[in-house]
Amino acid sequence: MLKHNGNKTRKAYQEYYGEIPKGCDIHHKDRDFTNDSPDNLIALSRSAHCKEHRFDENSLLMRIRKGKRRSYKTILKRLEIMLHQLNNNIYW
Repeated sequence: MLKHNGNKTRKAYQEYYGEIPKGCDIHHKDRDFTNDSPDNLIALSRSAHCKEHRFDENSLLMRIRKGKRRSYKTILKRLEIMLHQLNNNIYW
């Protein structure tokens, strides 16, 4: 499994764009964290960055499990609710 290197990404952004605005995260537009090309990087506020990753697979799994062991039935029910919310533009 590849590991994200935030320092390398931040350096790549700073070399091309200069100072990172205070309170911002660097986002990979194509969601490939190995692609540190300047045209793939954008500075986003933390809240905007979280919204960008709201429906990523790993984020969904973390919301489903909530850091606890759950039965498959519970996980499937939570996933069903989340998919309903997503399809109906109901955000949590």
